[in-house]
Amino acid sequence: PGSHRGGLRPHVQSPIGLVGYSNDEPDQGIPVPISKGSMIVFWSLVLHKSGPNVSNGMRKAYIIQYSKAGLRRVDSGELIEGLFQVTRDGAVA
Repeated sequence: PGSHRGGLRPHVQSPIGLVGYSNDEPDQGIPVPISKGSMIVFWSLVLHKSGPNVSNGMRKAYIIQYSKAGLRRVDSGELIEGLFQVTRDGAVA
């Protein structure tokens, strides 16, 4: 809880891909069990992880990210081009 207040964290490569946490950190968060067929929604700055998929089925993710117009790369300040505009001033574009 509260991990989103720390802002964007550096990510490191791991056997499961890029991660923003370390298994060595003492605070591993709190489990939030969900029922089969359910989903969760959270802000991308919230630290999150899951255990191994022990089912015979595929675990799927659906990622939607919203940002302000004029989004720039943190490291270079370069404008990110080619983003799809969904709304402007509350109206569908």
